[in-house]
Amino acid sequence: MNIITDARHAARSLARSRFYAPLALALIVLAIGANTATLAIVEAMTRAWGPGAPGARPVWALAAAALLLLVVVFLAVTHMALDRAASRRREFAIRRALGAGPAQIMSLMLVESLFLAAGGGSLGIVVGYLGVRAMTAWTSIPGFIELMFTPATAGLALLLAVSTGLIFGIAPAVYATRIRLHDTLKQANRTAPNRVPRAFRRALLAGVAVSLVFVVMAGVSTGRHLLNRKVFDHTCPG
Repeated sequence: MNIITDARHAARSLARSRFYAPLALALIVLAIGANTATLAIVEAMTRAWGPGAPGARPVWALAAAALLLLVVVFLAVTHMALDRAASRRREFAIRRALGAGPAQIMSLMLVESLFLAAGGGSLGIVVGYLGVRAMTAWTSIPGFIELMFTPATAGLALLLAVSTGLIFGIAPAVYATRIRLHDTLKQANRTAPNRVPRAFRRALLAGVAVSLVFVVMAGVSTGRHLLNRKVFDHTCPG
């Protein structure tokens, strides 16, 4: 029953969030979408050429760009979650005063992170699939989607999203359990401290934008490479 209660509270809390939940969800969708498409392309590439083929360089560049995007998004969402946890100090203190233990507070925060990760991961897989479809239309290679986008690829992408959600949820969950009850309630009328400097938040979001540009450029390069070489012709049906 506790997990159901935590899920309800987490859903309500995220629904009330005007900034954190939509932005974090959008960032996760971008990162998981890029990595889903990249995983599919890498899987098809290793089947067709083998991982050490000279023609694989554009694909590995795409993989590096997608991984960079995932890391930057992970840092951005983690710091946004810490900032949000700091703004909810009074809420956590009241929960503690009403009898909630540290484990319950941590569970609530982790469930929120898992909600975002699962939702963003699911939408990201759809975005990745659409990206593969777009590359199929561009390269005009028959059987491209069937070769690249497999259930294993989707499952691995979802596992990556959920694992990332658990990791970025740990820091704000631990922070929420270490709030001092007496001091927090005593300072109820004061503004909650901002854990993340504004300049640092902007730098992280700028990093996300730059990483996304790298992903797009590497994706275009990979598509041109496939278009020029038609490397999948011998592996695709028909």
